[in-house]
Amino acid sequence: MRTISYFDGLSEAGATFLDQRMHRWHRHIKIESLDIGDCRKCILGQLFRRYNTGLEAMNILRVEAIKLGIYAGIRNQRKREQRYIMLTAAWRTRIAERLEEDRKQASLSKPKRVGQALTLTAALAISIFCLIAP
Repeated sequence: MRTISYFDGLSEAGATFLDQRMHRWHRHIKIESLDIGDCRKCILGQLFRRYNTGLEAMNILRVEAIKLGIYAGIRNQRKREQRYIMLTAAWRTRIAERLEEDRKQASLSKPKRVGQALTLTAALAISIFCLIAP
C-alpha cells in the first residue's frame, strides 16, 4: 500500500497542473461531494461535467492522469477503491489549502478601517496645527 505522502504528491502535481491552466479552478469544486472515483464528482467531472470531457479539454493522456492523481490506473477493484479514497482525501487537502490562501489574500487586500481612521485623525491634527501655528 502506498503512503499518504505518495498521494499528496500526486494530488499536488495535479493541482499545480490545474493552477497553470485554469485560474481559480479550486473555487468550482464542491469538496463535500468530491469523489475521485466518480466520473461526475471527481475534479475533472466537476469542472467539465464528465471526467472524459475534462481529459479531452485539458489534453491529458490517461498515463498522465495517473501521475496527476486524477485516475487510479488499477484493474483490481478493491485496490482501485482504496486508491480513490486516498486520492480523494489528498485532493480535499489541496483544495482546502488553496481556498485558505484565497481567504488570506482577500483579507490582506481589504482596506484597514482602523488604519484609515488613524490616518484621517493624523491628517486632521496636522491641518489644525498648521492653522493655529504662527
